[in-house]
Amino acid sequence: SPDQLYLAVFDYGGHAVYSPSNAPFLSRNGLKLLVFNVAEALEAECPPSVFVSDERSELAGINGLKNWENLDDWLSYIYLTAPKERLKISKPKELFVPLVSLVATHKDKAEQTHGQRIDKWLTRQSDYIVDKLKSKEVAQHILPGDGYIFTCVDNTLSGECIQDKCDQGVRWLKKLIETVASDMCHPVPVRWLMIGKVVKDLRSGGDIIVVYQNLRAMTAELKLIRDGKELAEALEFLSDQGLLVTQFLHWRGTRQ
Repeated sequence: SPDQLYLAVFDYGGHAVYSPSNAPFLSRNGLKLLVFNVAEALEAECPPSVFVSDERSELAGINGLKNWENLDDWLSYIYLTAPKERLKISKPKELFVPLVSLVATHKDKAEQTHGQRIDKWLTRQSDYIVDKLKSKEVAQHILPGDGYIFTCVDNTLSGECIQDKCDQGVRWLKKLIETVASDMCHPVPVRWLMIGKVVKDLRSGGDIIVVYQNLRAMTAELKLIRDGKELAEALEFLSDQGLLVTQFLHWRGTRQ
């Protein structure tokens, strides 16, 4: 029904080694939740990563990066990868897509460490990020959090109240996602969904890659799209739904 929202959720690996494979899945649509551990000082060095192969082993920190530097790298990566445009949402602040929400997890661990001073610690972490983002264009893409520039989440609780205990951060995120999704939703032609079948037919020979020119020719022949611009929009929509992966390559001034 019109009152229901169906979300496609992608869980990206935050390790630097995964960043190249994330690029095809990043678009101007949707909301990017950038998650970090608020219990760790942002100016501290990144903790060791765990790599799972035949054996479990610890790797050194990400090239000696600080926690903030790693977070800033991902902000810049999202900002540079996806197209940018203005978006009017139900907030007083003017924002641009792609939209980003900073999610600070492990509030429970921070409380164990700082006790009564937890509010002071969270304010310190928030002010640190705000200061680092001064004069950076990516700041225009970040949605406000729940009292801070980020939304705090207690990893021991959920958004549903159980025995009068619930996490306000998760509830805030749910409300935020509903607002953003409602403002970004727009109708699309049903014929766009037929493009997925065309892609499947073009792959009938076993190829995992479909050449853009071949797809454009077939969709035009079947009268599924009007022009290249509409095809690009349709492919972005299908990619956002997880139905296919699109990657445009710029070769000698042409988009392919």
